[in-house]
Amino acid sequence: MFLREYHRTKDGKRHTYFALVESQQTERGPRQRIVAQLGGLTRDQQRSWRRTAIFHAAVRLGREGLFA
Repeated sequence: MFLREYHRTKDGKRHTYFALVESQQTERGPRQRIVAQLGGLTRDQQRSWRRTAIFHAAVRLGREGLFA
């Protein structure tokens, strides 16, 4: 899992939005699936979501003991 950053210009102002994305291997090759649209995030919120994504990726690989 990782955070994907999106940019949009509205009324001359640039806005940044985030989505939590999961990579999956399919027969047609690697694909990304959006798990959650997070919207605009502060730096602290970005850091928290990145840590959450890293934790869930580690649990998925069977390394949850690293975070105990």
